[in-house]
Amino acid sequence: MRLTTAQSEQLLERRGIWVTAACDECGKLLGAVRWTRRGEPGEWCSALCRDGVRAERARRRGGRPRLNLSAKGRESRRRKQIRDAVERHRLGVIKNCPQPNGTEGLTHAILSSGYTPSRTAIAPVLEAPR
Repeated sequence: MRLTTAQSEQLLERRGIWVTAACDECGKLLGAVRWTRRGEPGEWCSALCRDGVRAERARRRGGRPRLNLSAKGRESRRRKQIRDAVERHRLGVIKNCPQPNGTEGLTHAILSSGYTPSRTAIAPVLEAPR
């Protein structure tokens, strides 16, 4: 139902809110969300007030559907999760690469600066100290 201007001003004075409508069934003040029916006059605060009966369909909860497993199935699934986690951890471990001994393999080693010169540029440097 629509509130008169005097009622709206009274609510503004008392509560500090400006409301222009109330539920046709229970009289609750209506904000931005209202329940209506196309082609019929009236505004309601909920489907219960509008229809007089509780909605039959269950409220849909978000997220993925959950599995309904027995106790044995839950235990088996948990063991598989642990096995998979261990395997993922093992794949993430990187073994150390063999390090070059002395001057062997220095021409193919990566320098600490990240620069990898050509073989001809390193050859005079390695042969000079002899």
